[in-house]
Amino acid sequence: MIKKMGLEDRVLLLVIFLIMCFFAVLSLFANIFYLLFVTTFLGLFVFCFFLLIYIEYGFVGGARKPSDFPPISIIVPTYNSKGTIAKCIFSLKSINYSGKISIIVVDDCSDDGTSEVLKKIAHIKLIRLAKNSGSKAAVLNVGLKYVRTDFVAFVDSDTYPEKEIFLKTMGYFEGDKKVGAVSCLVLPDETSKFIKKLQFFEYAGGLGLWAALLSKINARVGFPGATIIFRTVVLKKIGGFDFDNPTEDMEMALRLHASGYKLETCFEAVALTDVPNTWKKLLIQRERWFRGRLYNLFKYKRLFFNKTNFDLGFFGLPVLFFLELMSLTLFIRLSVMFFSELFRFAMLEVNLFFTENILLNFHLGEFMITSMLLLCLFSYAVLLLYAYLGLSAAKYRFKISDLPALLFNYLVYPFILALVYLLSLLKELIGSESRWVRVSM
Repeated sequence: MIKKMGLEDRVLLLVIFLIMCFFAVLSLFANIFYLLFVTTFLGLFVFCFFLLIYIEYGFVGGARKPSDFPPISIIVPTYNSKGTIAKCIFSLKSINYSGKISIIVVDDCSDDGTSEVLKKIAHIKLIRLAKNSGSKAAVLNVGLKYVRTDFVAFVDSDTYPEKEIFLKTMGYFEGDKKVGAVSCLVLPDETSKFIKKLQFFEYAGGLGLWAALLSKINARVGFPGATIIFRTVVLKKIGGFDFDNPTEDMEMALRLHASGYKLETCFEAVALTDVPNTWKKLLIQRERWFRGRLYNLFKYKRLFFNKTNFDLGFFGLPVLFFLELMSLTLFIRLSVMFFSELFRFAMLEVNLFFTENILLNFHLGEFMITSMLLLCLFSYAVLLLYAYLGLSAAKYRFKISDLPALLFNYLVYPFILALVYLLSLLKELIGSESRWVRVSM
């Protein structure tokens, strides 16, 4: 069972939600407020700040080849992964690394034939739990007990790291004992379907370049749990993964920050992962992400505006939280405007039909170039520039056939996510139950 917020945190969340609703309503009657504060400051300021980091540091997240090759243990948590587990293990065995690699697979009592597949694979340590834990974090902690190496990597059973992944990432640990974890760029394993290509642009930008830029100022809030490398002593020192946390990877990232450690991102190292192939699965996954994000942000609210890690406390965490609240105000504002205009148009047509017997009457008034329109155009120009930088850093060659998915990702998809985020927020407020759901395959 996934953990829920306590009553005190839900009351605080309710207060924040009511304030958000107040600003959303205010924006309907005061365009200057929305124009100057919400869009310009919280929107363009943040993206321009990231662009300045990019300009200052140039390419971020480049490969750092290690001078030494310490042994590494790889833990693979699995549950009903018959269709992907063999490919995952094969990719791990194909990794090009001079040091010794030990593969530990922890089977959370699969009942689809996964265990039979694993028994046929040689040179792995297989641990099968007697009872299903229902929690990825619990499975990871079981595997951690068997680790005897200084470094440990966690790879999901539907994820396939590239052969050079350790040669590109292990150098980040050298020279700085405060580096507790290093992550890589995670991308969908294939993009033949529109919904998977949409996620590719999301992963390369929002989950890739954005994270790499935040890492430059030690303000990254979370990392992708599909593939991550830790110092074993650090992971054990802070107590392993949080049992039954909605998003154990984000919780671990915040706990590393709270314990004084750094998170690095190697954007050049890539791991391919299976992603949801239907809208239903995608929305279920995003709801869990959003609910887990809310849960963990409130769990670590002490990190907000904390001077110990200034960039995280005064930029990374507030930006993540308030940008998502801004997306909700934008969704509420545009929804009210759309339905009010739709109602106004319907009333006009009904009136024309009964008075002049005209069924449909469209009138395009004089086109006005307003400051809001110019701001919107400039905002999307910045977003597209950001998308270009992310795809370039990921060494992806853009094709004309990618244009529909790219435009959908930036023009429509954010409003879908805002609605999912709103539903997630409401579910956290009322404390509704939530369970782990397998969304891949």
